[in-house]
Amino acid sequence: METEDSRNAGIIAPPPLIYFTLFLTGFIPQTVFPVQFFSLPVRWIICFTLVGVGAFLVSRAFQTMRQARTSPNPYQPAAVLVTEGPFCFTRNPVYLGMNLFYLGAGILLNSFWSTLFFPVLLLIMEFGVIHREERHLEQRFGEAYLEYKASVRRWI
Repeated sequence: METEDSRNAGIIAPPPLIYFTLFLTGFIPQTVFPVQFFSLPVRWIICFTLVGVGAFLVSRAFQTMRQARTSPNPYQPAAVLVTEGPFCFTRNPVYLGMNLFYLGAGILLNSFWSTLFFPVLLLIMEFGVIHREERHLEQRFGEAYLEYKASVRRWI
């Protein structure tokens, strides 16, 4: 019999909401204490690299999950353990891609404070989302997930 904990990961909030909220929170001090940290041409180059790689990772991870017939929605139980595509080199390609996108957007908008909040974002994601998802996957897939976890890094 499945328990409530085994049906979904029990994350603290939808990850896109976490990223968006922290990003916007960075604009509050940016308006009071504006800090410019890159010139425009450098910002464009860095931004398009980070956002491009991030968007590619997220879209490829979603495509891989759809092909495996499981949902990327962390509020739904994982149907299968996905280890193909970008999941063969990182256990969290969606969050890795969202991290790159967050940093790229912060640099493009020259939002020093949003970028400075990035370590806070990582901590929130680590303890409020990723650890909970990993616990869910361990309950759901047991030894198969533990073997995957031992062979593939969390990030890169």
